Amino acid sequence: VEADVEMFIPSPHGMDLTPVFTPYVMASGDFSVGITDNLSWNILSLKSRAMPEGEIKILDARNRADVAIAVGLQDRYEVAISFPFILRNSGYSNHLVDLDMEAFGLGDILLSGKAFLFNQCELPVDVGASATLAIPSGKPKALFGSPAGRIHLRMAAARLFSTRELAPIYSFLATGNMGMLFRA
Repeated sequence: VEADVEMFIPSPHGMDLTPVFTPYVMASGDFSVGITDNLSWNILSLKSRAMPEGEIKILDARNRADVAIAVGLQDRYEVAISFPFILRNSGYSNHLVDLDMEAFGLGDILLSGKAFLFNQCELPVDVGASATLAIPSGKPKALFGSPAGRIHLRMAAARLFSTRELAPIYSFLATGNMGMLFRA
């Protein structure tokens, strides 16, 4: 069991919609400083016939706050850093599940780069990609971090649908993501 127990981790990039990765980047010289709070319930369960309880919730709830800083470069690129703080873990630990459920700690620091690759003039959709390096700085036994580094590669495509007369009142942004996580 490692620290990747949350499905919707906030993105450190300024133009993303918190956990939703978009292909867009900030203009050159623009910057973003943000704090996001993420509360998750029942995110890591363990089922075993060997335990009298049958199913236990190893990590029942987690409150995570991220402090992120991002800067736009050359209108097509963006770099970001994120400092995740685990404000509260609650869950279960015994001789079979040896976890330290501390109340507060620093998670793995994230360094990220993002590029806006194509816009709707070049393709039918806007396309962007990012690479995020997770530096092992959190405590793995408390599920604050992983014992080794991780690289997360992502791509996003988006299309803005709107009517020219009534935009942006009647506009809709459709976005899709795909990614891969590599562990060291």
